[in-house]
Amino acid sequence: MLPYSQQEVDVNATTTAEAAAETSLNSDFFHNVLHELRTLELERIPAKGGTFLSVGASGAWYFDWFERHVGKSREHIGVEAFEGTPDDLPDYVRWIESTADCFEGVDDNSVDLVFAGQTTEHLWAEELVGFLTESNRVLPDGGLLVADSPNRLVTERLRWTHGGHTIELSASEWTELLELGGFELLSARGAWLCDVDGRVFELEEGMQDPAMLTRRIALGSDSPDQSFVWWITAQRVSNVKSEQLRSRVDELFNQHFSTRVSRGMWPGPGADGPLVPVGTVGEICASLPMFLRSGMWRLSVSLDRGSWADLDGFRVDITSPGKHLIQRLDLTTGIIDGDTVTFEFERDVLIFALSIELHVDGVRSPVQVHMPIHIEGI
Repeated sequence: MLPYSQQEVDVNATTTAEAAAETSLNSDFFHNVLHELRTLELERIPAKGGTFLSVGASGAWYFDWFERHVGKSREHIGVEAFEGTPDDLPDYVRWIESTADCFEGVDDNSVDLVFAGQTTEHLWAEELVGFLTESNRVLPDGGLLVADSPNRLVTERLRWTHGGHTIELSASEWTELLELGGFELLSARGAWLCDVDGRVFELEEGMQDPAMLTRRIALGSDSPDQSFVWWITAQRVSNVKSEQLRSRVDELFNQHFSTRVSRGMWPGPGADGPLVPVGTVGEICASLPMFLRSGMWRLSVSLDRGSWADLDGFRVDITSPGKHLIQRLDLTTGIIDGDTVTFEFERDVLIFALSIELHVDGVRSPVQVHMPIHIEGI
């Protein structure tokens, strides 16, 4: 796939802990490298002047960054749901306090560029449909939509997480949604190569090695579905195929949301769920940080081996950082149907970085938990 071999660079299976011990580099170095790679992609945006709209703008610094690397705009509209209007905005900025699916007050065909930097992975299904629909509405034919996001094909295999993400998409999946949203692909690029001939490198692995560092930077740009981040530029060419777009987004969420929520509970797609031996007491497994918005939810846990009668005190705990209990679901509140127990519960507020934990007080006979657990809004 790539001119990148074990003869050219040592790609032995160094663990993250071993790699950390070999180098004085820290995570700030990695984040600075990734930010600079994204900044270089920003400079490639073929839009100069005109009106820009950014979804997920996070303060005045954002517009300074954008102007330095893209150029001045006639007007720059910032759409942000979780921050109030900053006090120190430049005169040319208009701030809209809104979610990504509502560009309120922005006229049809009035924007030259819509930019969503590290944003789409924070959206729920209907918000993602709304974002593409609104982008199509405010852009004229030939107007640009630019987005970048972590790549699901890498994040799943690394079991990487972010406590504010719903699901990540691959570059190929995003391109498919763009086409249904009335856009034509202009370019798809990657930032920070991770997948080399089928082996996925840890995010910070090899950063102390100049050869590895250089290759992961230089070779990632041509491999969006093998890189940690994809960066995709498209132009508006037609109206939205609304029903097809909504159907495909729903399908992607049905495929990937439960896997995203279960990340950290088991090695990942294709692997068996955890085997719980006799004598186990306490936590069976726990998810990496994720979030659930307010509303009603349905959560199901199934067994591939054994039965619920083999478990004493089985429960699902939803916790916030620091193991603070937010919600407890036990077998007395669930509905058991064969090998599956289903709970329905309500979240009254949105909380980021939640974890879902499976616990038992005792095990009479070995059981194996099916993965991923299933969770959906109702």
